[in-house]
Amino acid sequence: MSNKLTLTSTAVAKITVERVPDHYRIDFRFLTDLLQADINCLVMTVTGYGGGRANINFCVAPNEQDKVVEFARNYQHFRSAKVSASDDRVMIRLGCSNITGRLSGPAGRIYRALSRHIIYIDMISTTLNAIYVIIPAVSSDKALRVLAEEFDMIVPA
Repeated sequence: MSNKLTLTSTAVAKITVERVPDHYRIDFRFLTDLLQADINCLVMTVTGYGGGRANINFCVAPNEQDKVVEFARNYQHFRSAKVSASDDRVMIRLGCSNITGRLSGPAGRIYRALSRHIIYIDMISTTLNAIYVIIPAVSSDKALRVLAEEFDMIVPA
């Protein structure tokens, strides 16, 4: 992993599974089963909302959307869940080696910068080496310019 800050964007399909049983590590079990089904999940977030239920949001390559929706609808732990998909999303990746240690509050800076420009954020997910932001595809060019400016970078081609 490079120490140079990079900014990239990729078209993705966002899958939402609502009203999932909120029991311990359901996200890990689901992710493991996705991988065993040869489905590559690019980024995932889980939001608990009480009453023993949660929502799982994750992104996959657009060409895997139908396969994943079918998989989620038939998943044994999601019998009462509602599955929906949006293939008009873009995943922006801001990355470098140890990004959270090198930048001051990078996820918060991303959120504030995009919000100032009224760019809707579907998801933000962080790892040691990258921050992933899922937004509507129609906002991708503007978001790339805003984030490049926020982090003093050249806008990617």
